[in-house]
Amino acid sequence: MTAKQLQNAVSEVFELDFDIIISRSKVTGLFLARCAYAYHRRLDGAAYSQIGRELGNRTFATVIHACKKYVDEYHTNSDFRKKTNAINRIQCRTTIEKVELIINK
Repeated sequence: MTAKQLQNAVSEVFELDFDIIISRSKVTGLFLARCAYAYHRRLDGAAYSQIGRELGNRTFATVIHACKKYVDEYHTNSDFRKKTNAINRIQCRTTIEKVELIINK
């Protein structure tokens, strides 16, 4: 999944514009959306520094903290877990669409 596709997925699931997600606000809902984005980008192999740039020029340490917080929230916050599972479903759907394009060439 590309960074733009993930941005759209996170925006859709959290029902927030991505420009608001990357704002400097420390509101919990925005922070959790950033955590989800950072974690999923990291799973896709993006470097912490790259993810930080994509999240409004945050430091790599901030991105590492967000990824750790993702894991904590996933285990303790059922609403967050549902939202991140929705992002996973969108990622799977995107992957399936790519494979179908390759097969149908």
